[in-house]
This record gives sequence, C-alpha cells and structure tokens, in this order.
Amino acid sequence: MSNRIITSQSTKIKTVFVGKQKKQTIVVEIVDEINQPVSGINYTISNQEGVVFSDKTTNELGQIIIEDAEYRDYWLTLDAQNFVLTMENRSLRVDRNKSTVELRAKDEKCNYRYAVIGELCDSKPRIGDSESLPDFHFPNKTFKGVCLPANTLNKKLIIEVCPFRAWNFVFENTDNYSLINAYNMALLSNIAYLKNGEVNHPNKRSNVNVNDTYISTKNFIDDGRERERKKSVNYFFNHACLDLDDQPYIFEEGVFQLQPIVKDVPFRDRYTEFNYLSSVDEEGSTLVKMRDFLAGHSTQLFYILSRKEAIIVWRGTETTATDINTDLKFSQKTEMLCEVAAGNLSCVQDTKLHVKATVHKGFQTAFNAVVRKEVQKFFEFRSSFENRKVFIGGHSLGGALALLYAITQRDKNIVLYTYGMPRTINKFSVDNLNNLVHYRHVNENDIVPTV
Repeated sequence: MSNRIITSQSTKIKTVFVGKQKKQTIVVEIVDEINQPVSGINYTISNQEGVVFSDKTTNELGQIIIEDAEYRDYWLTLDAQNFVLTMENRSLRVDRNKSTVELRAKDEKCNYRYAVIGELCDSKPRIGDSESLPDFHFPNKTFKGVCLPANTLNKKLIIEVCPFRAWNFVFENTDNYSLINAYNMALLSNIAYLKNGEVNHPNKRSNVNVNDTYISTKNFIDDGRERERKKSVNYFFNHACLDLDDQPYIFEEGVFQLQPIVKDVPFRDRYTEFNYLSSVDEEGSTLVKMRDFLAGHSTQLFYILSRKEAIIVWRGTETTATDINTDLKFSQKTEMLCEVAAGNLSCVQDTKLHVKATVHKGFQTAFNAVVRKEVQKFFEFRSSFENRKVFIGGHSLGGALALLYAITQRDKNIVLYTYGMPRTINKFSVDNLNNLVHYRHVNENDIVPTV
C-alpha cells in the first residue's frame, strides 16, 4: 500500500447555468381569539439585510400577501402603538384551552401560531404612565418579530393573537344586594389571609409543593412542566390577574379551590394600584417583629384600584397572641375614634355620632394602630374614591375593622360586605349610619357573631 497523498493547490471552478430563483409567496392572516381579523395595521417584513416590505397595512381580512419574496427567512413586525390599541379592545375567548382558530387552520391545512402582542410589536409601545411592560404580553426584551421560515413560505400562516387584556373581579355597580358581589368579596376576604411577599417570575417553572397554599393561573401540569405557585397577595394582583393562560383561582390542597367570578377588561382598566398595609414591620428584624407582636397591634389590609372601582379588604383573626388578645377584649368598650371622614386622622372622637356610641376596645385599638402608622396612605385612599364605586369587606376580625373603616367613609359611595363579623358597636352607634350600606353574612352555627 502506498503512503503517498496527491493534492492540488489550484482551485477548479465549474460554471453552471441555472434558471432564475423561483419567487415565493408570503401569506399571513392575523386574527384575534374569536377569529376576527386584525386589519388596518402597518407591517414590516424584513430579512437579515434589513427591511424588504413595508409601508403597507393588513387588509380587511387581516391578511398580508406578498408574491415576489425570495426563498429565505423573514421576520414580521407590526406598528406597536396602533396594534396595542386595537388589541386592547378585543375580547378573550371563553375557553382558554381550546382554540377555534387553531381548528380552522388545521381544516384549511394552514400553518398556525399563537402569539402575544409583544412578539409582533416593532418597538416598545406607550402604555399609559407605566414605564414597564407586563411580562405575559411582552415575554421578550427585544422586538425582532415573528419568524417566517423559508420552508414555510407558499403556505398560509394564521396567527392568533391574544388580546391586550387583564382579569378583574366582576362587581355590579349597585347598592342592592348582589350575590356576585357577595361571592367575590368572600373570596377576597380569603385572599386577605395570604402573605404579601414578593415571588418568583410567573414564567419560571419548578416543582410544586402540594402541601402548601398557592395562587394559580393554570393547571399544575402545563406542557409537562409544573409552574411554581406562591401564597402571596402581591402575586395574585400583580401577576395572576395579568396572566391570561387561564382564569386566576385560589387553591389549598385538601381544603378548598376557589374560582372567583372574573371578566377580561382592556389593559387600561386593570388593577393599576395594589397596596398592602400592616401595623407591624413584616420586613423588619426578628426583634422588631416580636416587639410588635407582644404589643398587641397586628392589623393588615390590602387595597386595589381600577378605573371604576376601589376595593379594600381587611384581614381577619389569625392564630397569634396579637389577634387573640384583640378578640378577647370584647367586653371592653370605648368611644368611637378616628374621624377619617372629616379628613382628620388624629383618632379623636367622631362628634357626628351619638354621644353614647361605643365600640369594642380591641377592634378600635387594632384599627387605630394601622391608621396611625399609614396616615398618608389612608389620605391617598380617600382621594381615589371620587368617581369610583367603593367596596369594603373582611371576615371575622377583618369584618369588624372593615365596618369601622366604612363608618369613617360613610359620606362616600361605598358598599360593605362582612362575613362572620363579631358585634363591634352598640345600638347608639348606628343611629347616624342610615346611609351606610352593609350586608352582614352570618352562619347560624358560628359563635363569633354572637360575641
């Protein structure tokens, strides 16, 4: 066998004559979740070298048709501001797991893709006064667009776009008793028992501890992966209500699964403000927490605000020395304090009430503790009540605190829903409260309301 290798250092080129490259057709149809076309939106189709097709809009069928494209990859983007405003006024389909658009694409033998608006925007849109973009609708930090691979050209692509919406609780704007309002306020009173802590990004997925309480926006199993759940009021309103994968619900293994009555609203009508207030320093050192704990002042509430509604929910009794101490003071009476209705948060006697009006001392102490600590926030709450329907609620101790707060706001357009609320004020206290709408829910086997 020879060990010689023969090579050639001269390059040999053979010229081959071929026909012109065959032109490709790009056909994209953009629709919303109920199969309505997204028309009149400026689009840009580009490749690696730059813009190729632009200065045109989607037609009345939501379609983009280009008949002289080359065989290569392209990227599609839409005019961000016009696209966002259009999709904000489109509604979600009721079934979050079954897409009629996808079924149509299969029947028509078309390619199909589901997208959120951020995947199609050509730039960062302006969304009210907010500088940040919601993670669900804008999962990427760049605005490159949706890829149209070369091997998918000549076949129509149907893109189903998730509307730019958010979840809000359904509340009927009425002073009359509403079963929907009562149900949702009961669920919010349950949410009040959750903690406020920050949680991981909702898109992060990991194993789930099913022995704990979690806020969920989707079934535990999602494409073979489990989404992490956290027991957090903060997560529910700042993330779950913006995640349109599924309707938000509250779940505790072996105890309950609560599905609130919600509706999808334009993103501008979402809960734009969430505040969690506590009379104790929950982020402080162990020594600080113990000091507040032993002092007998532990009061929490949360407040959410949309364009049409303001909702304030007070937390009820927990199994702590603080709340037990508050509840055990039921036989002690004191004068009604904190004339917030007059804009005076100095916690002096409310002179507009009957001179013999008295209140459960433990409840008044718990109420005063958080009002004095968060004076500025309570002033901000009151200023936001204008032109909004105000709903106030709470369970057990939270119901008593909700009543005291509602009394201070009785000159506003408010409705109060309480659940298992103990006796809080005496008969003289109600003489000047005729304009306060209060729906008190009592279980006949519950001893707390009789205390």
